[in-house]
Amino acid sequence: MRVLLAGDGLFSSTGGGQRFYEGQVLRNPDIQFFAFAGGAPEGRAPGAKIPRNLRFVPLFDANR
Repeated sequence: MRVLLAGDGLFSSTGGGQRFYEGQVLRNPDIQFFAFAGGAPEGRAPGAKIPRNLRFVPLFDANR
């Protein structure tokens, strides 16, 4: 199963549901999760450990 998490800041910020979604990713290693990357490279804080079942989709301005 593949799941798109419609939010950014996973594993880089708190609040706004990030911890809930992080828990879902960690508790379901057989599901492939995708999340939007924003801010830091790959959308994560430096040094953050990202689970193997989470991939980041880069955000960019298509009009530039």
